[in-house]
Amino acid sequence: KCKTNKSKFIKNPNEKPVIVKKELKNKEEIEIEAREIHAPVRKKFEKRKIITLGIDDLWAADLVIMSNYSDQNDGYKYMLNVIDTFSKYVWSRAIKRKNGKDVS
Repeated sequence: KCKTNKSKFIKNPNEKPVIVKKELKNKEEIEIEAREIHAPVRKKFEKRKIITLGIDDLWAADLVIMSNYSDQNDGYKYMLNVIDTFSKYVWSRAIKRKNGKDVS
């Protein structure tokens, strides 16, 4: 398990966020953190193959919950993202409720 020096937000009674930092314990933890920060990015990695016969044969869908931003988005709480796995064409729609009628 990697140990990092992440900040945590704790709210006080006055509703102002307070940042509390975890102190690193020894030199080993500092070296581990430095390796994590400066590690090279893996550009090539193994991907699972998707077998599809053609356009509109297989779709992948995801529902993103954005309820924290609904007051700024005219009451839309969810974002439905659908991708055609063959053509990589993407549809994205904002929806207000996640019932079967709105999602399908």
